[in-house]
Amino acid sequence: MLINVTTFEHLLRSKSMTQADLATRARVGVKTVGRIRSGKELRQSNAEKVAVALGVTLEILQSPPNLKLEHDASKRGGLQRMVADLPGDVINALTLTSLHYKVSEKAILEAGPYLFTILAELSLMRRRTMLEAWKKSAMEAALAGPANQMASIGYITEEISDVYDAERKSIEERDLAGGFDGMHPEYPTKSEPSHPFLAMLSDLAAEAGLEMNFQEGTSEKITPLFSTHHWEMTTEFVNPEGSDASTFDDERWSILHGIIALRDMPPELLRWGTGDKRRAWITSHPNYRPHQFHYIEDGDDQPALLDGVEVVVGDDDA
Repeated sequence: MLINVTTFEHLLRSKSMTQADLATRARVGVKTVGRIRSGKELRQSNAEKVAVALGVTLEILQSPPNLKLEHDASKRGGLQRMVADLPGDVINALTLTSLHYKVSEKAILEAGPYLFTILAELSLMRRRTMLEAWKKSAMEAALAGPANQMASIGYITEEISDVYDAERKSIEERDLAGGFDGMHPEYPTKSEPSHPFLAMLSDLAAEAGLEMNFQEGTSEKITPLFSTHHWEMTTEFVNPEGSDASTFDDERWSILHGIIALRDMPPELLRWGTGDKRRAWITSHPNYRPHQFHYIEDGDDQPALLDGVEVVVGDDDA
C-alpha cells in the first residue's frame, strides 16, 4: 500500500513528530517509516498502524494534502520543530514538569537559555576553583619529594603545569566537557560522570534531594535524567488520589518512557482529570501494551529493549 509522501511529511510536521517518534507510537520499525519517505509500499497492517499513530484514516494518508493540512504544517516554526525532535520521554517530562510546578511549558522553554547560562557559568567557576586547589596540592606533594630525586620531581612538576594549562585553556574556551586527557582533579565514581558539567548537575540535584542518572552521550549531547523525581511525578499523574499505585506500572512506564505522548491527551483530562479517567485514556491508547516492559532477545524483526521498553527494530516491510 502506497502512502502519499507529501501528506505524510505534512502530518509529521503538523503533529510535531519525528520518524522515530512515529515508529515508537505505531510500533513498527524505523526502517518501515523510512520506506514511506522513499515512496515504497507498506503492508496494509503497518499502514493502518501508522494511520492510527497519526490520528488519520488510510484514505487521508493515501491522498494529496488538503489545504487545512498544508496550513497546519506551515505553522510549525523552527523552535517547534526543534522541540518535536526531542525524544518522547523528554517531551513528556516537559509536560509533567509543567503540571507539577504549575508553570507553562512555554515558560520552561523560555527560561531554558538563561538557566543553562547560569549553570554553565557555575560549572566553569567551580572548575577554576578546583583546578587551582589541585595544582597547589599537586605541586606541594611533588616538591616535598626527596632531594636526590630532583630530576624526577622536575619532570612531574612540568607535567602538572601542562595539565593545568590544558584545563585552564578548556575553561577559557567555555568547554563544559573539560580539557583533561590525563590526570583530572575530579575523581569520577560509578554514580557520578567524569563530565565536569554533568558532575556539577549531579551535586546540585543531590542538594535538592533528587537522584540524577545519566544516559551515555557526548559533550555535544548532555542527557541527565531525574529518574526518581520524574517517576514520582508520573505516579502522581496517573494516581493523583494517592491510592495504592502498585497495579499501575504499565501506565506509569508508558508515560515515563514517552511511548504514549501526554500531548495527545485532551487538555481537560491532562490538567484536571482523575486517576481513573487518565488511566482509562492511557490503556485505550493504540500504543498501550500491558506488561510490555521486560527484557527479551534482540534480533531481526524482534522487539528490542530500549530503556526497558519493547520497540520493533528492522524493516518489517522488506
